Amino acid sequence: MRRRKLSNAIVGVCSLLVVANASANPLLAEAQRLATAEIATVEAKPHIPLTGGMDEADIKTALSNFNKLKWTHILPVNNLVMVENEQGDHILMDTEARIAIRGKVEVFDMWNKRPIKTKADAKASWLVSLDSFNIKSGDLASFRYGLLKDKPDMTVLVDPKGDYNAKLFDQMKTMAGEYSFEIVLAPLLGEDSVMESLKLWCAKDREASLEQLMSQSPIKGQVFPTCDKDPLIKALGVAGLLHLKGLPHLIRADGLQLQGTPDSLSEFMSRNTDNLGEVKVNEVKPSK
Repeated sequence: MRRRKLSNAIVGVCSLLVVANASANPLLAEAQRLATAEIATVEAKPHIPLTGGMDEADIKTALSNFNKLKWTHILPVNNLVMVENEQGDHILMDTEARIAIRGKVEVFDMWNKRPIKTKADAKASWLVSLDSFNIKSGDLASFRYGLLKDKPDMTVLVDPKGDYNAKLFDQMKTMAGEYSFEIVLAPLLGEDSVMESLKLWCAKDREASLEQLMSQSPIKGQVFPTCDKDPLIKALGVAGLLHLKGLPHLIRADGLQLQGTPDSLSEFMSRNTDNLGEVKVNEVKPSK
């Protein structure tokens, strides 16, 4: 699901839940604001063509201080690369080397609430846990599965009507004796998903709901008509804050994230993050 479609989905689904719950959580307003702003940027902002250009001399001048690079690291924002040369100067550049930003600018990680000044900072920017948004286990419409722990080893946002849930749930079942999972309901695929989520979340027997969700069987059972729907709205708010492009979306306890169902959940849970976002810097020798 592309980002624009998902942004529209968040706005539409939030509206459905607002009708069902008059006291909306502030996260809802934030999700709506982010999604609406993104759509407006794409659809309403007039295109202003670039004029002028840079000749070869201009390019050489702009990059003259970056002949010898100390480190290069991709940032988790549309493949933005941060570079530091031997003198400690920084430059920001897209991975296509199309646009570069250099000079005295501060790079700040808004999600982790810390500046990015070193390679270690750049690597850490890839790891974003829900704690960064003051979201605690149990704040969202979720079910716990596997080992009993205070905090889950992995949180996964799913739409109950998602096509790839079964493969993920099957892997989780085989690992239930090793890890603690939190399954968060994020109904982003339309009204049917909202109704399925309400049935699951508001069920009088949530253990049966979890079993039905993980077996992808029809949702049955009695529901509490006055159950608290705020946790469902918060889940949509989180989807908006994270700019999710598709579901399921996995978040490991250390903040490592993954969109979609992995071929090996075991590999994802044990994946090393030492080289996360790293770019190998190789000096280019001049041709003879």
